[in-house]
Amino acid sequence: MVKKSGKFIKYGALLLGSLAVMTVIFTYILNINKFAGLTGDDFLYHFIYTGEWPAKTGATEYHNLFDWMKAIHTHMTQWNARFTSIVFEIAAMQFPKWIINIVNTIVFLVVGFEINILASGKKAIFRPLQQFAIYLLMWFFLAGFGSTVLWVSGTSNYLWPAVLILGFFIPYRFDYHVKRHHNIMAWLILILGVLVGMSNEVGSSTSILVVAFFTICNRSKKNFNDLWWKTVGVLANAIAFICMLKMSSGSAETKNYGAGDGLIYHLRMIIADTITYSGPLILVTIILGILIIISQYRLFKKVIVAEPLNEIEQATASGIIFFISGCAGVGAMIISPVLFPRLWFAVNILMIVSLFNFFEAYQLLRKRSAFTYGILVLAVVGLAYLAIPSYHFHMENLKESYNVFYTHEQLAKEARAKGEKVVKMPGIQITTDLYNPYDGTPYIMPGNKKLWANTWMAWYWKVDRIVLDNSVPVRQTPQKDFPLITNVEKFYEEHIAHEKKLQNFRFPQITDKPKYVRSIKDSAVPKSVNAKLDNSNLPANKPWLRNALIRYINVSTNKVVGTERISSPYNQKYNISNASIVGYDTLDSNPKSYTFTKKYDQIIDLKVKPRTKYVTLYFNQVDHDGKHKKSTLYATTYFLAKTGQTATIQAPTGFRFKNGKTVRKLDIKDNTGEVLYEVTKIPFKEHLKDYRGYFILGILMFILFIIDIGIAWIKKLINQQREKQE
Repeated sequence: MVKKSGKFIKYGALLLGSLAVMTVIFTYILNINKFAGLTGDDFLYHFIYTGEWPAKTGATEYHNLFDWMKAIHTHMTQWNARFTSIVFEIAAMQFPKWIINIVNTIVFLVVGFEINILASGKKAIFRPLQQFAIYLLMWFFLAGFGSTVLWVSGTSNYLWPAVLILGFFIPYRFDYHVKRHHNIMAWLILILGVLVGMSNEVGSSTSILVVAFFTICNRSKKNFNDLWWKTVGVLANAIAFICMLKMSSGSAETKNYGAGDGLIYHLRMIIADTITYSGPLILVTIILGILIIISQYRLFKKVIVAEPLNEIEQATASGIIFFISGCAGVGAMIISPVLFPRLWFAVNILMIVSLFNFFEAYQLLRKRSAFTYGILVLAVVGLAYLAIPSYHFHMENLKESYNVFYTHEQLAKEARAKGEKVVKMPGIQITTDLYNPYDGTPYIMPGNKKLWANTWMAWYWKVDRIVLDNSVPVRQTPQKDFPLITNVEKFYEEHIAHEKKLQNFRFPQITDKPKYVRSIKDSAVPKSVNAKLDNSNLPANKPWLRNALIRYINVSTNKVVGTERISSPYNQKYNISNASIVGYDTLDSNPKSYTFTKKYDQIIDLKVKPRTKYVTLYFNQVDHDGKHKKSTLYATTYFLAKTGQTATIQAPTGFRFKNGKTVRKLDIKDNTGEVLYEVTKIPFKEHLKDYRGYFILGILMFILFIIDIGIAWIKKLINQQREKQE
């Protein structure tokens, strides 16, 4: 009775732990969804899809099932044939944004839980630490987080179909045996296979490999009925995928992407981007996988002769299958004309599943020793340490964009109330933050002609026309972070951040906060200004005329930043209330007039303060694909500075400026608003130090496994000694 009670308390505590983890993650993901407004295709899919432009009769909202069928047919024949994603996309935009936020957060939780199920099966709900680690890895490695999780049209194409894809894998992963109603199972798996096969290119193609490998690996010489429904699922998945590709081959989307780059250049970019978006994940999976595979030397023989696999072997085989399928997803990018970060979404999902299957095999192999849980605790603590500042950084960037969306929302509402039909709205800041849904998605476009994005936005906001006007001030949203997030951030800043324990444990573009502006300082050597009064303009026939030199003095540095000569007869009062210098604001405390004297060296000192302004930096990556020069926007940032200051600009990690240096100076002038820098990639061997996080991670894992092997060896010796004594 005591034993049963203890077991009940243990599993009850683990269940509560899992629910607590999900509650925390729900809060964080819902919070970031709150600050992700609508953009790009979102406005379009609110209406019946007729193509790039509204129908001649105008944009029409959905009213019945026939409207849905008509829109889906048009979309599949004109743009792409992602049937599953299209249905999700249209459905999402029929609800208010706050409902989408909640649904999207729940879907995020479900995807993470399914990953845990694919590793631990029915016991997943009792693995809170593992569940927490999965969600943290999803934060870092769901490639293009802004466009695949936060953008409504993106999440319905990537995150939402992942629920179906991972659910499709579960019966294959655990080799379900259907005792009765095999035909019903075949029909269910057929429907699911079709939906998965027509979700998105990388997710659908890799899912074919996953279920096919599992069907072969778990084939049975005795039970044909299970082989029957598994084969139906594989074929349905493959045929649906081929149909999707065929229907999309001549679509507008394919033509829109245009011709690809040179093969060698394209391969080089795939490798570089894979290191960027998946590097640490692949590294850890390979190291752990090798350790497990070496210990399962009979696994491959069992697969060849179709012998049943034990629990450890099943987890190991699963890890191999998901890893190979993920690598195949990378290989499939060779035929893609463009390499968006979101292409790595399905790849990284498979890598995370592979990693935790290998970890499941590792724990089973070590009989769930305290050391294996220690490794998991270490991983969770380390990831959380990196995730908190990462979340804060990306939230700050996202809030800047959301303020613009909020401004548009309010301007449209006010215009409708006043009966105005044309609304002027400010543009949105260019961003290259992969956690921002506005990265690379169309928004308000400049120009007076009819524009695609502006047209759909006007229909959505129920006005006749939207015009870009950057002079319209951006408003600040009253929306705040949830208290939990604010308190965690405050605690982190006060008690943890300054410790810098893991300051070298960084990964470019994943955990590392990019720093493009090293410092902004007043110029050490300000530009020299000739402060001598030149009287050469005074004519001999006008002896009553005098000059005075106005010196504009920067109150911040007490330096003369400009001069101006004025002339007037002596003993006369001169109005200097409008005296000013470009880039500086004249202080109200300055005198408003000056009375000239008979002196020939009259000086008037006026105090000024430098004007604060936003400076936007654009970094264009310049490369050659073997035929011609290519220039693409790699990163952008903006900062506040004052006229007369000097900013020290740092090139993005792994890049250098045209002059061969990684740092350069930028003098802030009155006309300094947008600055474009061309940067080139530094050869990998020349910036190995930027990837020190990878080396530290590899060394750390090697040390942990050496300790693990040592502990296992000592336990073996102890057990042998006990056997001898008995």
